[in-house]
Amino acid sequence: MNSKKLILTDIDGVVLDWEIHFHTWVRRHGYDKVDTSFYRVSEKLGMVEEEAVRLITEFNGSSYIMNVPSFKDARTGIATLVDNGYRFRAITSLGDDPGARILRQINLENIFGKEAFESIICLPLDSPKDDELSNYKDSGQWWIEDKAVNAVVGADNGLNSLLMAHPHNQYFTHPKVSRVNDWAHIVSVILNH
Repeated sequence: MNSKKLILTDIDGVVLDWEIHFHTWVRRHGYDKVDTSFYRVSEKLGMVEEEAVRLITEFNGSSYIMNVPSFKDARTGIATLVDNGYRFRAITSLGDDPGARILRQINLENIFGKEAFESIICLPLDSPKDDELSNYKDSGQWWIEDKAVNAVVGADNGLNSLLMAHPHNQYFTHPKVSRVNDWAHIVSVILNH
């Protein structure tokens, strides 16, 4: 594959709407308070970090992770880029449970087809993406992320870093990171580059 036709992307909050699906699940488990202005689940739910990690791990290892809906207009945007010869490599901090990775792959294939994602790299839960992104240093690959610190890591490694707009990153700016609102915006940026 032409490496210039490979797009690196985070999954949750970029390709799949993990947050809304997770919040529906935690509400069924008695957690009613959800504040979407925060990035960290512990802050969103007003709980200690250990409890949040336990809930995330339970959710990510369950069959619920196989049915996370697409984020915004990701289905259309990804299809357009695939039609233009692009493929995607997922780099996600879903966790290192092999079962969760298989369920994530099924979820992505069910929504985007078997051709869109050529590989899925699952990192330990909430781990930094520095080491993984350094493998693409100065390649100019596209990198799409919603966590500001990971977007900067991509930019610092010489990637074309795009930050998906969310309430938790609305005030973030960086000279090497471009903010995008949705997949129509991403398609426009990439195809007009």
